[in-house]
Amino acid sequence: MGFRLKKDSVIRNQQEQGSQVAGAVRQPKPKLNSKHYLALVIIIIAVVFIGRIFLVQRAELDALKAQQELLEQRIADMKTDIISLEEEAERLSDLAYIEQIARLEYGMVGEDDLVFIPAETVKGQ
Repeated sequence: MGFRLKKDSVIRNQQEQGSQVAGAVRQPKPKLNSKHYLALVIIIIAVVFIGRIFLVQRAELDALKAQQELLEQRIADMKTDIISLEEEAERLSDLAYIEQIARLEYGMVGEDDLVFIPAETVKGQ
């Protein structure tokens, strides 16, 4: 009987503790029906779709940034070319520079210059 008394007192303590909760009634767990599953599937599809859109746009953004860097480099190269062409245009307005180019690159001579033709060249003709 000592064992029975302990068991009864444990059950009584549990009942007293349970009754201390302000009249709480145990509610059965709501079961998931087909509407809940459908909503869950729609949410998962939406999350996957939005994630895919994000990744695609991220890839496009990275490609555009790379293209922008390439174009900026081309612009910098073109600016350098423009500066060197402007400097060349300024030098070409100087007659002494034009004469120097004509003598060095094209082998031209001035009106008052003496031209020596080697004898071997004359015999070879």
